[in-house]
Amino acid sequence: MKEPGKQLREAREHRHLTLKDLNERTKIDLHVLREIENGVNPGLPIPIYRAFIKAMARETGLDSDSILRDYELCSGEKDAPVSSCSHSSSILPSIGFRRFYVIGGALLVGILSIVLIYVFWGGRYFIDPGLPGTDQSDRFGAYAADSLGMNPFTLTVYGIKDTWVSVDQGSETVRFFLPQDSSRVWHDLQAISLGLESPERIQIFIDSLTVETNRLSMPGEAWVYLQAGQKIVWKTVRNTVGTEDDRKPNTSAPVITGHIGMDELLNAIPEYRRLKEAWTPDSLILDSLRNLKPSGDLLIFFNASEALSGSVVPRLLKIVEKTGFDQTHLQFIALDKYGKDEIGLTDFHRIRSIPAILYLYKGLELGRIVGSPGTDMEAQLLEIMQRESRMRRHEFE
Repeated sequence: MKEPGKQLREAREHRHLTLKDLNERTKIDLHVLREIENGVNPGLPIPIYRAFIKAMARETGLDSDSILRDYELCSGEKDAPVSSCSHSSSILPSIGFRRFYVIGGALLVGILSIVLIYVFWGGRYFIDPGLPGTDQSDRFGAYAADSLGMNPFTLTVYGIKDTWVSVDQGSETVRFFLPQDSSRVWHDLQAISLGLESPERIQIFIDSLTVETNRLSMPGEAWVYLQAGQKIVWKTVRNTVGTEDDRKPNTSAPVITGHIGMDELLNAIPEYRRLKEAWTPDSLILDSLRNLKPSGDLLIFFNASEALSGSVVPRLLKIVEKTGFDQTHLQFIALDKYGKDEIGLTDFHRIRSIPAILYLYKGLELGRIVGSPGTDMEAQLLEIMQRESRMRRHEFE
């Protein structure tokens, strides 16, 4: 029987997929993918390690249940990964074995004692009295860790079920969709803030430590603040009038889902019209876009109650209006709170973060803009649409 990592690598190569391709499909960190194919657990908790194996098997066409059974057989026990299935079966002398058993048992008892003492005394739930804007019922600490070490840390966010997660690393807040059985990993962090739409749908790991999220049962988006050398602080954003947090969803926006036309969108959300009129794109780039005469399809995936969509969509509306883009080739797809649409376009186009702007020519995706495009959205669209011009030239040659 082949070691599961080798099976996963061979299946990936058989499908002519690179590790980068697998990273884009599973959202599992490249380093983690490489280690799993080498049969090594890079310090991940066992449930996450197993979930990653399952996700890799699914994307490479293998039977995930069969791979997990092979993993359990190779490891020799259900919850401990090993680096290879080809173990030597040498038998220790009976006296040496008993001695090893006694020493190992004593060490195990000692380690468990230390862990229990830490959990019940050093890792008690922490309530920070100094967090402004909340009462004590709004704050929760972390299980078995009320503070982080001074060294940079690795953060893993694993999706138990489909959900949305926001990330703030100081410059801007980015919101992305986290599918079930997938994860995002950040290395060498000093500080990060996570916004959790549904805390019970995710699991957080700091290095190899589990952070408890299932105690956050109160309504509203939960934020967790992580900083090296500091205590872990939870804050629940209740989305009520007077709450000082501009990162929460715009709950005053109408609930819109499904395909919607440009005029219908502007009528449904008057704020989009105001923001569209207030933004001034680069006129020279608009002239270049207009001269291209693009004939492809422009797809926009967004959420009407999400702040970043409220910044990006009005700008795109302005570009479309000023360049005379054919609206019959324009599709606005408003997603529900789980990042899905009724006919499965998000799955077909592998939409993992919003807003997402896709440009297709004859059904082939030529490029996409995901999240915040910064200040040069029109320049990015021009670069993508120029690819269509090059393809058309090749078609006539």
